Amino acid sequence: MYLANLQRDIVQLIDFLNESPNHGGRTKNSRSTNSVLLRMKETLDNITVKPGKGRRKDLRRIEQAVRSMRKIALADRKDP
Repeated sequence: MYLANLQRDIVQLIDFLNESPNHGGRTKNSRSTNSVLLRMKETLDNITVKPGKGRRKDLRRIEQAVRSMRKIALADRKDP
């Protein structure tokens, strides 16, 4: 169940990223998208993991980052 939920969140992030290319006439929307992408990038930059060790706390940090980015993406989608 845990893995299915994490995969669902990752798929939703991928869909968000695929739906948000910069549209030529929508400067407000592209600015909003840029700020969302910037916040998502900052979330990724703040992860500190040691992949060679394969520790559970590293996996938890990755999961928290995915959930955080999902919340950022969905919050932007709800705003008109």
